[in-house]
Amino acid sequence: MKTDLSSASLCLDCRVCGAVCTAAPVNGLRPRDVVRRAASGDETLETGPEPWSCVTCFACTEQCRAGIDVSGLLYELRHRAAARGLIPEPYRAVARQVLRTGCAFPAGRHTARMRDDLGLPPFAVSPRGVEEVQLLCREAGLPDPDARPDGKGGTP
Repeated sequence: MKTDLSSASLCLDCRVCGAVCTAAPVNGLRPRDVVRRAASGDETLETGPEPWSCVTCFACTEQCRAGIDVSGLLYELRHRAAARGLIPEPYRAVARQVLRTGCAFPAGRHTARMRDDLGLPPFAVSPRGVEEVQLLCREAGLPDPDARPDGKGGTP
């Protein structure tokens, strides 16, 4: 698989990626357009919604007849946008939740009831586990979910 942005120029224009894209019917993602724009050097891809519209099902990558890692290309665009602080609020909210609790979603009454029905102990993440998640994110150089493109914000 070819994952760098320059591989986008290998597109055969077969449109298979769009035909198998699970995000296309829901949010209008058009993988072929993203690949073509990347091939032309369109830097506005980093600031647009396209990188964040991908649901990472990898169907486009699996089916690409030119061997382009379309999902990887979208990840690269997402990474570049995040490095510039251009992260949509829903992603920021999940990141804050993970950094605060160690979980991507809150464990509510339904989770507690299911665990009780299964004879499992109540769900809990240890404070040490949360610290480890925070450390991993810092060591990986992940952007602060509260940092903004203007340099304001950020977790104290």
